[in-house]
Amino acid sequence: MKRVEIYFIIYLATIISFFAVEGEVREYKKRQNDILLGVVKDKLGQLIDLQHSDNSVGNTVIFDFTASGNFNPKTFSGDVVFYRDINDENQISAPLRKKDSSGEEKEYYIEQSLDDFGVNKERQHSVRIDMSFMPDINEETLSDWAGSFGERKIAEKVKKLIEDRGEVKLSKKLNFVFIPGGVVPPPPFILSLSKDVHTVIEGLPWELPITVGGVRDNKSFDLRITDGSKFAQLKKHYIRSTLSGRAARSGTIRVQGRRQHDGSIAEATVELRVTPPEWENPPQEDVVYLNDPPYSFDGRIKDIPFDRASMLVSGINYPPEGETIPMPTYRFGSYDEEGSVQIQMLVDGTPVELKHNFTVKKPPPPQIGTPSIIDKSTNIYQVEVRYYGRANEIIKFKPRSGIVKGSYNRISSPRVSGNAMVETWTFQVVNPGSSLASQRVKIWVDDKYNNRDEKTISLRYYYE
Repeated sequence: MKRVEIYFIIYLATIISFFAVEGEVREYKKRQNDILLGVVKDKLGQLIDLQHSDNSVGNTVIFDFTASGNFNPKTFSGDVVFYRDINDENQISAPLRKKDSSGEEKEYYIEQSLDDFGVNKERQHSVRIDMSFMPDINEETLSDWAGSFGERKIAEKVKKLIEDRGEVKLSKKLNFVFIPGGVVPPPPFILSLSKDVHTVIEGLPWELPITVGGVRDNKSFDLRITDGSKFAQLKKHYIRSTLSGRAARSGTIRVQGRRQHDGSIAEATVELRVTPPEWENPPQEDVVYLNDPPYSFDGRIKDIPFDRASMLVSGINYPPEGETIPMPTYRFGSYDEEGSVQIQMLVDGTPVELKHNFTVKKPPPPQIGTPSIIDKSTNIYQVEVRYYGRANEIIKFKPRSGIVKGSYNRISSPRVSGNAMVETWTFQVVNPGSSLASQRVKIWVDDKYNNRDEKTISLRYYYE
């Protein structure tokens, strides 16, 4: 009969442990899904790249647009909306019309009579584009995502989540203020870079757009790099040209353009600063103790957007080849086994010289500090006790000799100090008698994991 009872207990314990593991798996999958949904939200806004130029002339407002990206052009539609504020009841909406063009980039335009703005034509207007399209994620983008995430499987999951959403509707506000009545011919020829200084991480590819104004096609202007051609390559386009390269060393890049019909010259200059990668907030934790609450790791990299950084993690609970986490922040743990975790930071899927490792281990024994006098009239001393592990605690503070019975007290809540916890205790020293100058004191402390520290020390006794 006893044997049957033992088997039943073993069976019951197996069932309980199964459900505990199953709960951990569900929580892990939920965290993974939450991460993927955040990535999807970010990627939706990147499916289409829409650039514009203002080529208005005379009594006609003319905007040209170039669209590229992962969308089905047959399903694309949009409206350009001019408005003075969000409550403007006299918004002007103009549908995007497709130009006769070919290639990967799709070209659109709007034409709107200046008279349609009526009495508001001398007032400032904001401009936005309301658009809708069906996503069409190509193999090149999928491969880029796989490189960024470190795993094709994650990229395919993100693609499926996006495609399952169906039609994508986006609104993008153009980053300029438009005054319809300010339209004057001919428009100036301009080249404009988004920044004067472009900081890039050593060894990583980079790209910087050049806004071109005052031309309507590629044939009407010339463009070349006059300084810094060793640092960058130039791609010419009448709406948005680009500088790109791989960061090797710092320097100045100057681009010059010439408009054909009137010989107008325009220049744009950028200082390229190549720096080694740096942590936004350098990680402090290099030891995590068993059963501690999850360790919040912050791997953000200076001057790198959040969505470009990820990490390759190996060690406890991860395969030997590592697993990619598609973001620079994560909560590790808690852990019930000893070992180590290695974190390699990635930018656009490429390893950079930023690594962080931490060790998971059993907390070492607590440590009793050196007591100090706080009240000479009563011979009360204080001492700091240091112990390890956020889930740990001091169970016993045990005077063995030289301390007045019942005089010891914890006077502070635990506080964090490095990778340890610290709390302060006080106690009163026993009169050694015979006018002796010191009393020999012996103290034990035990923590939650049955670790013990013992201290024996002679403390001065102060007589009245």
